[in-house]
Amino acid sequence: MSSTEKSSQPILDLARDILLWRRKKMSVMVFFISTATWVLMEVYQFNFITIVCWVGMAVVTSLFIWGNMCRLLGKEPPSLSGLEITEQSTTEMTILFRESIEEAVRWMFRVGAESEWYVFAGVVTGLWILSIVGSCMDLLTLAYIGIMMSMTIPVIYIKYEDKIKRYGQRAKVHWRKLVEIVDEKVFMNVKNKLFKQKEKENEKKGWRRRRRETRGGMGGGGGCSRSCDGELLRAVLRAKDRVVRFKPMLQELQSTLESIIPKISTKLTD
Repeated sequence: MSSTEKSSQPILDLARDILLWRRKKMSVMVFFISTATWVLMEVYQFNFITIVCWVGMAVVTSLFIWGNMCRLLGKEPPSLSGLEITEQSTTEMTILFRESIEEAVRWMFRVGAESEWYVFAGVVTGLWILSIVGSCMDLLTLAYIGIMMSMTIPVIYIKYEDKIKRYGQRAKVHWRKLVEIVDEKVFMNVKNKLFKQKEKENEKKGWRRRRRETRGGMGGGGGCSRSCDGELLRAVLRAKDRVVRFKPMLQELQSTLESIIPKISTKLTD
């Protein structure tokens, strides 16, 4: 939203006019009240309740004197109808508060889940710097500095908007170059190292898998050898059974040949 664009909500219009010094009386009043509160509580070390009571006594005393003076002079007493808070103003303040909380939640989600890493790093760095600044001062001083900055920086920005935009564009270009350099030299190296490490792990896993397969193949060859030995043993046993079965026949043939051979030899000699 630009500095010249007006909102339809009266509260936002009023706040914008005060911060941009369009309503000088109210801006001076906010500046004076915030400065006086900070001086009384930080410099003179007054408590907040004490200051509130003193302000209340001053307001009540002023109204008392004013009312009595009006009655003595025969004038009408001051009307308090303009001090009423309308229902519309209360509803608008509630809606503004709810929208602010929702926008803050959406912003945190965009930074944490959707933005680039350098946006996340910038936000975290800014919050870290703010935490360091907050540890060096109390909440009242930090709020006073915030009010003073919000009442001076927008005015300076509107007055020197063109120059600030030019310097902002240059800073953005240099920042993007720096981000690209960091991304190329740091993150790419980390990615390459992780990729090489993953390749080495895959090679180790493949080598272990091949080694297990080789051992399994050797185990299968041993099983084949054992099966062949079993077949050979069974063939030997079958041959042995056949030899045992034909042994009586061979013995009978041997005895017959032993009885016949002498007779044949005697006949041949005669």
